[in-house]
Amino acid sequence: MKKSLINKCLAEAKKYLADDPCHGLEHVNNLIKIADHLIAKEKIGNKIDKEMIYLAIIFHDFGRINNLTKKNRDNHDFYSAQLAKSFLKKNNYARAEEVARIIDKHDSKGKTMTIEEKIFYDSDIVDAIGAVGIGRTFTYGGQIKRDLKGSMKRLLWKSFRDQPSTKSAKKLVIQRRQFIKKFIQQYNQEINIK
Repeated sequence: MKKSLINKCLAEAKKYLADDPCHGLEHVNNLIKIADHLIAKEKIGNKIDKEMIYLAIIFHDFGRINNLTKKNRDNHDFYSAQLAKSFLKKNNYARAEEVARIIDKHDSKGKTMTIEEKIFYDSDIVDAIGAVGIGRTFTYGGQIKRDLKGSMKRLLWKSFRDQPSTKSAKKLVIQRRQFIKKFIQQYNQEINIK
């Protein structure tokens, strides 16, 4: 893995993501940790291109930044993939198209996924739920001026919509969904106080 390319991409990420409290560098770092965890648990370190996964992680939310219009939010995977491909090609990265494809598919699980796509997809799912997912959901809700009820709907949708691909991610998701269920029960008790 070329640390110099990763470092260049992280420097670029600081330009795009520094001011985003939900999809910023903290999210990038969380995904890298989750991806490393999944790779270790799945015992696939020698079968996978970690560099491609890291690059996809770094770039995957660039398309959200600077323009939080609904159109941009809904198509951020496409915009992010284009930005990644352009930057990586300028830096002579031979697999720029593959990284862009991983990013472009990340919000819509395909039937045929490479192992890199699975690890990336699963990492993003895991980070969207549990205690971290609650924090990110409400931070994002505030960022786009969504009310509490709307953020709770989003949390439910995001927490139970996607199904991970790997066994290790499935275990993490089960644990985090249990936490979400307890949180929702507590929330309902509080808003229905008599």
